[in-house]
Amino acid sequence: MDRDNLVFFFFILLNIVKKLSILILLFGFTLNAQTQSESGHCIDLNKRQPTAEFENSALVQSLEQVNEGFQCTLPAIGETRSISGLLNGVRQDFALKPLSSNTFEVGFNLRFENQMMQERTARCYEQSNDYLRDGLGRNIRFKILSASELSSLEPSNRPQELVITSNNNTEENAGNFHTNFSCATILHETLHWVGLHDEYHNNRRANYIKRDNRGEIEQTITWQEVSQMTAQEVRELNQNTDFERQLQYNDCRPNPDSPSIMNSVNAFLADKLPRYVVCPCTGASCETLRQRGSATPFGGRSAICNAPGAITTSSAQIYSTREEIPSLDPNTTAVVAMEPTSDEPVLRNAYVEKILYPACASKACRYITCTQFSYTEAGNACQGRPSYCDTEEYLDNIGHCP
Repeated sequence: MDRDNLVFFFFILLNIVKKLSILILLFGFTLNAQTQSESGHCIDLNKRQPTAEFENSALVQSLEQVNEGFQCTLPAIGETRSISGLLNGVRQDFALKPLSSNTFEVGFNLRFENQMMQERTARCYEQSNDYLRDGLGRNIRFKILSASELSSLEPSNRPQELVITSNNNTEENAGNFHTNFSCATILHETLHWVGLHDEYHNNRRANYIKRDNRGEIEQTITWQEVSQMTAQEVRELNQNTDFERQLQYNDCRPNPDSPSIMNSVNAFLADKLPRYVVCPCTGASCETLRQRGSATPFGGRSAICNAPGAITTSSAQIYSTREEIPSLDPNTTAVVAMEPTSDEPVLRNAYVEKILYPACASKACRYITCTQFSYTEAGNACQGRPSYCDTEEYLDNIGHCP
């Protein structure tokens, strides 16, 4: 039995011991209560709380330390541990497998309703994985697990299946990939599956309230219903003066000043991932553009496609991978391969810490603390929100817990 499975088995065994101990303790209290009752004494059950006493016992504290130790320990290199759960309002379902001391595979059990989007997502991962590093050099590598890879895992250690739709007429999100998603957007939505939060204020989700002449609520259209409407239906709803728009969430979500992969993702990744720009051109300018490659600094499409005799236009198309580029006429178009020009890490330290230790209370604790305010409902104050959530410290400081 390998180390990770041995630790997991030990953890399960200790949980069984804990439950048996609770039953024994409860039986003892029941027997004691029955004895005192038979002797004529009245038992005040409110003063006897075996569960509370047990929770403060040395045994429970030891078990909690073992649980914390397990959750705060990485699987052995080459071993897989699946994570499934909800933390601070974001679902996480993935399989973590260390490939080396600082390289980690994050696998998903995905079922796309649109095969084209599955292929695009797989290409995006393949192209981007080398660049998904944090400031400590830790590399996260995304992967869509194959049927054989999933079947090789024990059912209890298999990530939950995520079904991804592609309905362009309803709200785009981590469960609905629009067919025009860029690779940057795919990476952003993927990071939600590992428990990361958006870093912008959510003004999209709102309930629509209609009141009668007395001011009483007559009709409510929830934000969930709105998310299933077409863009035209939402526009018509916003123009309907009979309804007032009531935001679902308060403004408690951390919102760093700097762009990131969780905020303004396309602008943030513009100079950090490879891109392919299809430029319109004529004659010799086409060959000039093809020879540029990574020598050209990343800029706007007009700047990239600027060459003597070329057609400088913002209508040039940008693609994430070569496979996405349609058939071209080499006499009128040229592909400029743009290599990244920024050394800034794509991932923040707290992101990776959260991915590696998703259920460890002592890892990325500031990130966990701040993101618990991401979905504070409207009308509720941001009470208890630490001041460090207003800075970017919670994204980079992973060694200090409040």
